[in-house]
Amino acid sequence: MTNLVRTSADRIKQMLGKPGLFAMVFCTIALIHIIRVEYNAGGESSPAEFVFGSILSLLFVFCLARICENIPYALPRTIISVLFFFIFCGLNAYRISNGVSLDYALVVNNLGLSFSSEAITVILSVFHKLEMVIWFASAPASAAIVCIGTRKSKHNDSRAARILLYLSIAFITCILPVTARDEISSFIKGGIAHGAVHKITVNGKYPLLRESISRSAEGKILSAKSDRPNVFIIMVESFNANFVESRYTDGTEYTPFFNSLIPQGLYIERFYGNSVQTCKGQEATFFSIIPSMNGKLFVSFPDINIEGFPAILGRNNYRTHFFQAYHNLKFDNTQHAMKKAGFAEIHSFMEFKRKEDTPRIWNWGVEDGTFYERFFEYLDEDHTVHPGSPVFAALATVGTHIPCTGMPDYPDRIIRKPENIRERYINALHLSDSQLKIFFRELEKRKYLSNSIVIITADHSFPMKEHGIYNNEICRYEESFRIPFLVLWKGKITPDRVRERPYSQLDIGSTLCDIIGIKDELNTMCGISIYDRTTPHPVELVQPYNGLFLEAIAWPYKYVKHLSTHDEFLYNLESDPAEAVNLASKDRDRVMRMRPLLDPVFITQKVIEENRVRK
Repeated sequence: MTNLVRTSADRIKQMLGKPGLFAMVFCTIALIHIIRVEYNAGGESSPAEFVFGSILSLLFVFCLARICENIPYALPRTIISVLFFFIFCGLNAYRISNGVSLDYALVVNNLGLSFSSEAITVILSVFHKLEMVIWFASAPASAAIVCIGTRKSKHNDSRAARILLYLSIAFITCILPVTARDEISSFIKGGIAHGAVHKITVNGKYPLLRESISRSAEGKILSAKSDRPNVFIIMVESFNANFVESRYTDGTEYTPFFNSLIPQGLYIERFYGNSVQTCKGQEATFFSIIPSMNGKLFVSFPDINIEGFPAILGRNNYRTHFFQAYHNLKFDNTQHAMKKAGFAEIHSFMEFKRKEDTPRIWNWGVEDGTFYERFFEYLDEDHTVHPGSPVFAALATVGTHIPCTGMPDYPDRIIRKPENIRERYINALHLSDSQLKIFFRELEKRKYLSNSIVIITADHSFPMKEHGIYNNEICRYEESFRIPFLVLWKGKITPDRVRERPYSQLDIGSTLCDIIGIKDELNTMCGISIYDRTTPHPVELVQPYNGLFLEAIAWPYKYVKHLSTHDEFLYNLESDPAEAVNLASKDRDRVMRMRPLLDPVFITQKVIEENRVRK
């Protein structure tokens, strides 16, 4: 019996092999990272969860290192080991710099954009300098470890079986329902969870399709069908509503010109971008549809049968224009998306760039002021060809795109020597605000535009460390969603301020049709008019990354569901605007009532994936 046990042990030992220096170094670094992350998180996990999760993660990492060590040929073994170690250190650097693991959905949904110079700038901006140094030093270090420390096996014929064994163990540790402590298995778990199906019943073949557009009582009063106004939507890049009517430490207003416009129009204090990226903000704004929670609508589903409210305006004699400051209309398939929306003219600033504009191009594109000037010059030319039609134009700026680097040294910048993203953003936003005057100056010059509605809003918001977060793909709090919304129509709109009723980008199309007087149109708009103050109207928000957060606001409460962990959060935004106190465990009745408010997100996703938006 003793000999049998000894023989079995020898066989297992022979099968597993003796780990080399690479595996030992790998596991040591993984253990240090696990302890460091837990320390930075303040020990959020229970001791049992931490110990069990750490053991599984170390076993997973050990298995991967042993697979590398058992690759039979030196050159592929070195290449694969170095690449693997480089990815490992990069994921660790990302976690330490950002506070969360790199999300699978973030990589998959944005992989095609990652190699543009602008995107690389944004990616690198999220890393701490020390983490970057450690990350890039890992490649030659791992190569040296592999070359020096990889043991030569006396049983080369067992390498394939050994790799298969370690691969099986790694797979088992990765699929267990335990929170991963290492970054590689955490990323893989995100991939496994990505696109998980939520069972929901969708009634009707085209559940979003409507025969007419709802109207409000006040909207009917404002309508002027015989003399329809021109309409301009200015979507200021990354406009965080927390900076409106706020001041820097020295008392300087961040957005003094925008603040001065608020008393002249209708301002919605609780207005939301429905997601966290430009393409998703455009999806919500122009199509009035909840943004896709899995993938980008016109990247993942380019052939979807859908139409936006610009097409409705076009059928009602409007000349529709989309004009963006960023140079690449193919970025996130924007040009295709805007055609689907119904814009007759789709242009980038670069088509009209002058030689003297070059100093005004920095960061992701041209400054807002120069952008407005070139737009109005373009519009004048178009007006000479189409003089009889009212104008609908959407203008997408880029001057405040994160990380706001390269801004010239303007004398009126708030912070002379900005040292981080927030300070650079403050300067860029202040400049953008001052150049908003140029839009109104150019508008007032043109008699054919004298009767015009102007909406100032944003494509999305961006967190500026209100909760210690700079990364929009991580944050789930108000600062990632709340954006300004101001409607101006000289002599027509009674100035007003709506404080305690939330609206979102989904409501823009319905609002414009309400004001203009368009009703009898087949549409798939999910919003209501901002002049409708009585219809129950929860706001749905989608954070598609960091494990996918879905949110619903029924003032004053906000319900949040984390699909990856199934955690729930409930906040009273009126008494707790900082979202510091989670009421989910104390107010289970309200949680139960608010859960169904997320159903439209799942219904919309199913309708999108099955191409059932419209006939």
